[in-house]
Amino acid sequence: MNLSGILAEVAETTSLNQALASALSENPATRIEIGDALKPVFIAALAGRSKRPLIVLTSDEARAREYARDIESWATGRTVRVFSDPDQPAYSPMSISQSVLGERAAVLAELAGHNTGSTTADASPPIVVSSVTAFMRRLTPVAEFRRHFLAIAPGQIVRPEDLTKRLAALGYRRNPLVEAPGEFAVRGGIVDAFPPQLDRPVRIDFFGDEIESVRFFDPESQRSLDDCPEFLLSSASEVPTWMGA
Repeated sequence: MNLSGILAEVAETTSLNQALASALSENPATRIEIGDALKPVFIAALAGRSKRPLIVLTSDEARAREYARDIESWATGRTVRVFSDPDQPAYSPMSISQSVLGERAAVLAELAGHNTGSTTADASPPIVVSSVTAFMRRLTPVAEFRRHFLAIAPGQIVRPEDLTKRLAALGYRRNPLVEAPGEFAVRGGIVDAFPPQLDRPVRIDFFGDEIESVRFFDPESQRSLDDCPEFLLSSASEVPTWMGA
């Protein structure tokens, strides 16, 4: 159920409005006590008044996914993501499912890309919900993680073979067809890729060493869709494959 239509009215109640004003103040140590039932409403309203990503911490993984669903019902125009707990030692990709790695990579890429201002056009800062355990895990330093990203747009000069090498270094898996996040495919002068933070894969069409067009496509039918003006080629995994891990 989508409740975003009544969010503005609820947020204007005196107590909630005061709580929002306190949360948006410059005081970094603001403490606000809110009942459990009202927390998703408060977070959605706070997201509507803030231009920064929001991080929501919960006690465990099940509670994180429940909160994410509730917040999504109230929030509008904001992506809500769960930062999953792989429940495995850090930097052990063989022990962690690809879906969990993809979820975590999508969150990290979206946060890092938002900070650089290089995300796909009109992208809004995300709301990230995480358990304390998942949030406290060791991660690649943000500068190192972000350093290997590449903004892709039509008119850009890059050799297709260099782009293929970059995709492999960023942890993408080469397949005949791209059907899931973290995969890429090459067919002549066309490179398909599915960055984990995007909802749809992208098709990069080259003319020599120049990117002639970038379009989204349907991973099921493989048919090209609307144009993609720019996207961020981010890591397909939080594991630093470019460091030899």
